[in-house]
Amino acid sequence: VYLRKVIADINLARTTNGKDNPLKIRVWENTDLTGVDENTMVHGMAGRIVDQKGIDIWAGGIEKYYERGNYNKENPPVFYLQGVGEAKFIERFLEVKAKIAKKDPKAANRMVFAGVFSEAGRYDGCKIMSDFSGMPSWDEPCGLVHKEIAYNSGAISIVNKKGGLTDGLVEYTATGENKGANSIFVDFMDKDNHSY
Repeated sequence: VYLRKVIADINLARTTNGKDNPLKIRVWENTDLTGVDENTMVHGMAGRIVDQKGIDIWAGGIEKYYERGNYNKENPPVFYLQGVGEAKFIERFLEVKAKIAKKDPKAANRMVFAGVFSEAGRYDGCKIMSDFSGMPSWDEPCGLVHKEIAYNSGAISIVNKKGGLTDGLVEYTATGENKGANSIFVDFMDKDNHSY
């Protein structure tokens, strides 16, 4: 339901040339979720856009994902970033979008930046519409957001093993049976030499 609302809001921005843009979509003219359906993978990330949150890692990971080329080109995933904060991290995400547009415009069109955060329903909506929710923060005290996601919305949290993000979450493992797993833990390297 929320994903359909997001699609309608993006279409509104596109058809009004950005004059009516409730999600405050950046690069709305190159943002298009036409064809997105229940079979489209959605990666969401919402919150304050600051250094600590690892948006630059997430953007770099998206770039590497597309460089590898092992994705459904007919129905590429949605990468949806929503929040407010520092322009340099938003720009990094948009730079990756522009780079991908040169090779696969459809995939790039499904990279969305929405400049909303605490407006009614928006923050929770991002979590609810996502299949996966990334939080590659360099550090977090306890990661409450991801506990909300894992336990309430059904989105699978992808979290950095550093700091407190893993507290209270259950890691999925490829081998063995891990009933109740609700997260993927990623062991990022240090900030200057990270592995995405």
